[in-house]
Amino acid sequence: MEQNSHSSLYQRKKDIDLGFHWNLGNHKSIEKFKAMMDPLVNKDINHGFALPLPVDILYNISKASLAPLGCHKQETINELGIKVPKYRMTHDQSFPGPSGLLVNLRVKKEALPPIMYSSVLLRLKYYCAAYDLIILTLISSFARLTWMLHTAYRRGHLSSDTAKESLIIYDNILLMALRMTLGGTLCPSLWGYIAETLADEYNTLLQNWDHISLLDPMPKEVDSPQSLPDSLPFHPALPLSVEVPTNDIGKVDIFLDNSIGITLEINDNAIKVNQAIHS
Repeated sequence: MEQNSHSSLYQRKKDIDLGFHWNLGNHKSIEKFKAMMDPLVNKDINHGFALPLPVDILYNISKASLAPLGCHKQETINELGIKVPKYRMTHDQSFPGPSGLLVNLRVKKEALPPIMYSSVLLRLKYYCAAYDLIILTLISSFARLTWMLHTAYRRGHLSSDTAKESLIIYDNILLMALRMTLGGTLCPSLWGYIAETLADEYNTLLQNWDHISLLDPMPKEVDSPQSLPDSLPFHPALPLSVEVPTNDIGKVDIFLDNSIGITLEINDNAIKVNQAIHS
């Protein structure tokens, strides 16, 4: 009886939050970037990343949580290296309602794995510095988007319970997120499982793969790695305070959906690393 009473109180508090967020609406950035939001929302629906539902069924979804929608303006670069704006749709799952039962506060952070990809640049710097660059020449440090993992979090499925906690309203349509959200506390750590698995796969492939006889035909369109001119000077690295394991084959690390390979100018290592990432 006590457990049922607690569940009933919990649900009433959440119902109050639903009404609060419904009446509050989305963040002002949605109207500011309305022209950008329409294609972003349509893309999510068309690709099956979000499920459109009649807004009237909101209270019929058990354990539902509604979050304000926002749009964050960022910068990226085009193929010419010129800065261009980029817009991301965000679920503000840390925005509190009257009950204080916001989604991100209910995440058990201590149970989440560490976000290893957050330190990828530092790891790669250590790896490069572990070599004597006066004797050995670093020839290949490239980042590519793995085609099947483009848009990272949108490739990570949510469970049905988490999807019900990831609802937004846009243009009077209820949208249930079926993939990881930009705003959910658990999503970066969960994506780490995928990213680390890929990095391990790439590095295992480098160790055991005959890329000549077992060449994957899929990455035919990938550009061949380009060597830097021999005249480009390298500054010798300072001694490291930690021992970094190195090898002559190379190493691949990953940041979100960007795979980064580094190797040395030995035989056709650069081609092998390039092929491993895109296979």
